[in-house]
Amino acid sequence: MPDLKTRILFGTNQEFGTPLCISFKSALQYGYDGVDLTQGKRERPIGIIMSENKRQRDSVFLQIQIIPKVKVNDIITSILESTGWMYGRSSNDVRHKHEYLDCVLLQWPGPFRKWTEFPILGKRKRNIDFINGRPSRNEKIKKFSRFKSGVLRMRKYKQLQRARDLGLCKRIGLSNASLRQIRQILDAGFVIDVIQNEYHIYLQNESVRIFCVDNGIEFQAHSMFIGGNDEVIAQIASENAESPHTTIMRWFASKRITVVPGSSDMKHILQNIRTFRNDDPLSLDQLRRIRVLDRSLDRRGDQRTTLCTHVKEFDSNEY
Repeated sequence: MPDLKTRILFGTNQEFGTPLCISFKSALQYGYDGVDLTQGKRERPIGIIMSENKRQRDSVFLQIQIIPKVKVNDIITSILESTGWMYGRSSNDVRHKHEYLDCVLLQWPGPFRKWTEFPILGKRKRNIDFINGRPSRNEKIKKFSRFKSGVLRMRKYKQLQRARDLGLCKRIGLSNASLRQIRQILDAGFVIDVIQNEYHIYLQNESVRIFCVDNGIEFQAHSMFIGGNDEVIAQIASENAESPHTTIMRWFASKRITVVPGSSDMKHILQNIRTFRNDDPLSLDQLRRIRVLDRSLDRRGDQRTTLCTHVKEFDSNEY
């Protein structure tokens, strides 16, 4: 298997402005590898800290996620704007050659909602009857929606590939993608460097993770601490005389996954990096007990069979 580097990136989904500056500055001082942020209002605070940071640019991993509402023809422009904000210049200024992003991800590349929640096009929504959670007379609309989503995904990813070729970013990938979507992108001849998916004890996305490891793709996990109050986690934490938070971080370190924890608590920020860097994996028995907690449930409590295949067998060679 390829030897992929694991990172710990600072997640920014819950913070803005001054609190974000304080938290990210502390994360860099404690030794975080970089930052992961959704495109929007967070680039300028990150740029302020980057200008004050004494670490060299090559040692800080800057990763941004393109939100779904960005149009195909606006992707490269949005990457240039985000890069400019991070480097402290306006979007009208000329980009310097040394300005780049380490990774750009296409967020939510396709619909994952149940068909009962799927927006049907036009006025025909009122005339559709649902049976057992599926529409009874909209097979053509369903197929067309999937086809349209797949075409749009390919067009957007083609723009990401173009941005990579132009040197605007070094790596590209997908966020919250199913195995089928990943294979479609690869079969079309595109390059995938990074996959970031929801991954926690209740949604152990093993099919995607193993596929990434086998194909030399870096796998990143977000929403990591869901299920941290589970009884099994509490028992393992009690056995190791540690907090459940630390147990979950040690579990991720054992699986050699790049993690994206976000916190405004300085103690948690420091605890995350110390636990992740400490080479003290959980025992095989503890890993086995956590594996059986997989329920294929996302953070909203919905079944996510489109994202992963439930794995009942425990293979110690995966760790």
